[in-house]
Amino acid sequence: MPVSTMPVPSMPVSSLKPSVRNAGPVVSTDSTDGQHARQARANQLVTQLADTADPSERRRLISAIAQVHRPVVRAVARRFRHRGVDPDDLEQLAWLGLLKAADRWQSGRCDDFLQYAVPTMTGEIRRYFRDHSATIRPPRPLQELRMEMNGLQGGDDHRHTPDELAALLDVPVDKVREAQKISNICYPASLDVPLAPDSDGESTYAALLGCTEDGFIGVENRLALQGFVEGLGERDRTVLHLRFVMEMSQAEIGRAIGVSQMQVSRILARVIERARAHFEDDLQRTVPGITMLAA
Repeated sequence: MPVSTMPVPSMPVSSLKPSVRNAGPVVSTDSTDGQHARQARANQLVTQLADTADPSERRRLISAIAQVHRPVVRAVARRFRHRGVDPDDLEQLAWLGLLKAADRWQSGRCDDFLQYAVPTMTGEIRRYFRDHSATIRPPRPLQELRMEMNGLQGGDDHRHTPDELAALLDVPVDKVREAQKISNICYPASLDVPLAPDSDGESTYAALLGCTEDGFIGVENRLALQGFVEGLGERDRTVLHLRFVMEMSQAEIGRAIGVSQMQVSRILARVIERARAHFEDDLQRTVPGITMLAA
């Protein structure tokens, strides 16, 4: 959408510039006195604008607001030069932001209207870059070739193949394929885009993304333990099961298998030490140089 045709509140942007050119002297922003005068004048104008609904009076007030802030608008636009957007378009966007700020102004929001207007103007320009600029800027020849290819595809039910596009544009087919990749690489689609135009908005590409499943870690641990436990004697396996699965105390385990609590403690210590040595050797075989810390 061309910047010059973008809708603005209350008054077209294009109608501001003639009135600004023919307006009287601009309040200076170079001195402290000038800043205070501009602040007071701007706050007075936007407050009056908020309190009136008369179309002619609103046009007069907006022209006066534009007159006061003309240097600021140009300064904001200059901050975004040399980014591939025409300077006049940048200034139009800054004017649009100023009008939006004036239209939405509430006197209790802050003491200085400029503190509200500048972020609004800056945000308007940044939104334009966000919506119309590539995430990754490709070489200009490829951008131009991509635009020519899009022009050939538009309005035609038949989608041209790379070979057909190369013949129509008289360029190598490799260049056509490279330009086609730009759409995916430099203009990525949002993950929040619905999967189908008629979807309810809940079925998005983001919903298809996988996530880390905590259960996988448990499965890996069980598989790693399985081989070790199968190599233990029956009593050792029973003690491990009662202690770590049934969560019984050592005294309860001793009564269950007919041994003392001290014997159960020794069995557990021996099995755990054996397990540590087993998994340390296994880890060193997988990742040489790794030594497990003692528990």
